[in-house]
Amino acid sequence: MKFHRWVCGSLILGALVLSAAGTVHAQGFNAVYAKDASDVWAAGNAGAVWRSLDGGTIWGSYPLGAVNHRAIAAYGDRIIVVGDAGSCYLSENAGFSFSQSILGGGANLRAVAWADASNGWVAGDGGLILKTTDAGQ
Repeated sequence: MKFHRWVCGSLILGALVLSAAGTVHAQGFNAVYAKDASDVWAAGNAGAVWRSLDGGTIWGSYPLGAVNHRAIAAYGDRIIVVGDAGSCYLSENAGFSFSQSILGGGANLRAVAWADASNGWVAGDGGLILKTTDAGQ
C-alpha cells in the first residue's frame, strides 16, 4: 500500500512513499503543482517529472532531461518546468510533448507562475525575474 505525503517548509522538500514493509522512501521531489483536485504534477532531481490524474493515488513518470527541476506550474493545457542551469521545458498540449530552452543565461531557476493564458513569471538565482506576455513564445 502506498501513501503519498508532501513535506512543506520554505520549499516542498519531497514526497514520501510508505511501502508494504513499512519502509519510507524519499522520491527527490522539489515541487508539486495541482491543477485541480485530480491533476497533480511533481518535479524533482535528475530530470524526474511525475503526474497523477487521480489526486495522487497512481503516478506516471515523464522524465525530462537530466537536470534538477525546481518548479512546475500550469495554466490550461500549458505546463512549464524550470530548474538548474536555466532549464525550461514547456508543453502546450497538457504534457503530451515538451520543448526545451535555456532561460536567464543559464542561471538556476527556482520558481514559476502563470497569471493567465499569456502572462507568466520565472524567478531564479541572483534576483533574476523573467516575464512573458506571450505565453513563453
